[in-house]
Amino acid sequence: MALTEKEVLNLREYIDRGGFVVMDDFDGPRDLAVIERELHRAFPERDLVRLTIDHPIFHMFYNIDSLNVTSPYLVGGDPIFYGLMNQRGILGVIACYNNDLENFWDYIDQARYPLKPSIEAFRLGINFVLYAMTH
Repeated sequence: MALTEKEVLNLREYIDRGGFVVMDDFDGPRDLAVIERELHRAFPERDLVRLTIDHPIFHMFYNIDSLNVTSPYLVGGDPIFYGLMNQRGILGVIACYNNDLENFWDYIDQARYPLKPSIEAFRLGINFVLYAMTH
């Protein structure tokens, strides 16, 4: 990710007006550093924070019991969910580090991945949408 100056300004305005962004499919310390750098450009006064299982986004509709949803192709390490808050302190960005939820969504009909993590990826996605629409 390499945001232009206009994109940096637009991202800040979008998030601070109540927008919500899901960042998915970035793995390893290099990718994390890029995300942190670009988000810091838009939000120099805020940091990504590690989300725990008790965050409301994981219990909007489905009660997620584990944050260990990952793609078998990842090489970056354990999956972690990070968040960035908007100016009101509400989650505006969820960053799915060492995860690839989108792969599960893309290939659910092709049985490429085990069923449990595929279902959990959809449950997470539904929770993300409901959180974004209600906060």
